[in-house]
Amino acid sequence: MHISGCLHITTETANLTRTLQAGGADVVLCASNPLSTQDDVAAALVNEYQIPVFAVRGEDDECYYRHIHRALDHNPVITLDDGADLVSEMHQHRRELLANILGSTEETATGDKHVLDHSHFEVMKDGCVIANSGHFNVEINIPAPEQRSYLASWREGT
Repeated sequence: MHISGCLHITTETANLTRTLQAGGADVVLCASNPLSTQDDVAAALVNEYQIPVFAVRGEDDECYYRHIHRALDHNPVITLDDGADLVSEMHQHRRELLANILGSTEETATGDKHVLDHSHFEVMKDGCVIANSGHFNVEINIPAPEQRSYLASWREGT
């Protein structure tokens, strides 16, 4: 199973990635924040665990987006994203990958607006489940899931 992650390249992410690999996943990573990239962690994942990592601490925007596209070149069926850059690039520039996506996660603590909007729901497969554990009215545009009868959405407190 091909998984592409755009996450902070830290020891916590390394442990997640190694766990996914141990479970049989073929994982590649790129950085969600070049300023948090731990180059020693990236090097260890590549050299000791053969997990491709496209990230360099302090990389510029051109390099950052080149790395995102390298992660998308992996042809993921699952994406792990922090800040929605990976998924946004896929929706904007790599739409051919969308048909094979089985699942995605998105996490953000920044309050990004409209991480999921109506255009994302249009390409979701029947039977998908949307769940969010915080900032619900910020990251998910509420009318979008309600327009699709097969989607279930959960709000805090319900």
